Amino acid sequence: MPGIPYTTEFTTRFYETDSRGLVQPASLVNFFEETALRQSESAGVGLDYYRKYQVVWLLHSFDISIARMPAYGDRLIITTTPESICKFYGYRSFELGIKDSRGKAREVIKAMSSWIFVDTRTKRPLRVNEDMKHAYGYAGLKEEKMDAGNIPAPGNTTAEKTFSVRHSDIDMNRHVNNVVYINWAMEGVQELLQGPLTLKRLQVAWLRETLPGSGIVLRTERRQTSDGILCLQGVYDSEGEEKCRIATTWQGQG
Repeated sequence: MPGIPYTTEFTTRFYETDSRGLVQPASLVNFFEETALRQSESAGVGLDYYRKYQVVWLLHSFDISIARMPAYGDRLIITTTPESICKFYGYRSFELGIKDSRGKAREVIKAMSSWIFVDTRTKRPLRVNEDMKHAYGYAGLKEEKMDAGNIPAPGNTTAEKTFSVRHSDIDMNRHVNNVVYINWAMEGVQELLQGPLTLKRLQVAWLRETLPGSGIVLRTERRQTSDGILCLQGVYDSEGEEKCRIATTWQGQG
């Protein structure tokens, strides 16, 4: 049984788009994270609550299906629904629609995400407390674990790139921000894509935090499938520890 839904609106900005005027994948995830935070703020369990009780929700995975990517100037309406809570996990869905000139929204993107509730002092998972359950409409409901999906690791590496973590990549939790991994991934796939291809699915699993000063290796495997081109990517530090997995599915425009 899902919890309380929350709806908010955005207008896409020029700096959130790519060379074709379409919203960048990292910007899309930013919209979703901001929507989740706005719900938490409106329910009284936002940033001030995190600081007071030294807890935080850390994004663990995203699975985003894209019928059409929004463009510059589009008016977006996003609804998020807390779908389930189980132990230290929270599961949250998103629906994104683009408004037309009459103010009606046509849904173009669906996403499911998983989050981990963490004690910021110990950096260890923490069972979701009653404040959170009440705020999202879960007080008294049975906990239920949901399938967050599985992303294979890249096998035969088609390409490899290296990155250095910049100071600007670090967020308020003092590790590399979630969307930075997506930007690395997009850099890694562009040279492997031929022709005007469109992103149709984005899957990300954040496995371990990356700290300031780390060197990064991105390995990419390109596969041709019946659904289009599948790129499997793994993000590793200089010691070989896996930090993140990303899978993107691309199709020809039409």
